[in-house]
Amino acid sequence: MTRPTDSGRKSRRPRRYGSKPFPAYRHRPGTTPHPVRDPEGHSYGLREPSPAVFDPRAWRRCEDYLYGIDLYNHGYYWEAHESWEGIWKSTRRRDLPGRFLQGLIQVAAALLKHRMGRPAGMRSLARKGLDKLQEVASLHSTYCGLDLDRLGEQWGRFFRNPESLPPPPLALLPRGERPGRRRERRSNPLEPLG
Repeated sequence: MTRPTDSGRKSRRPRRYGSKPFPAYRHRPGTTPHPVRDPEGHSYGLREPSPAVFDPRAWRRCEDYLYGIDLYNHGYYWEAHESWEGIWKSTRRRDLPGRFLQGLIQVAAALLKHRMGRPAGMRSLARKGLDKLQEVASLHSTYCGLDLDRLGEQWGRFFRNPESLPPPPLALLPRGERPGRRRERRSNPLEPLG
């Protein structure tokens, strides 16, 4: 399905991977009510379910992981961060799944900083997140359905020139694609960022 954009061009609506509905608005700190703490927040008073234990071999069945991807792809960066953080807390944070989720969390936070007009915060969080995702990509070129090599290159281009490119979408690989083992270590796509 296509829809018109602000520029009049048609763009593809990102595919949905989960079934949870989107919040009423995209939270932007300092501009919108805090989703959980403010009585006007889109998630105020909702009981937070216990986060699922994240098993990277069963990522297709992890609703919170898939919901985070949906939120990210539709510009809900704060909410994506929160969705992934819940399952990140179920990991041993220094193991591969923990590093992977923390990398996604930091990239989503970097995109939120970009939206808030805070380039230094964006660059710092982008570097930290991409470093963690590069660690994972050095062992698995694809992980939990994401082509980390491709995403690393796309995010690197975006974060070097965020005003001229849209953030890359998170497109899950089709069924049957298995994480690949890495044989060579690639350099961080943000090296020139400084």
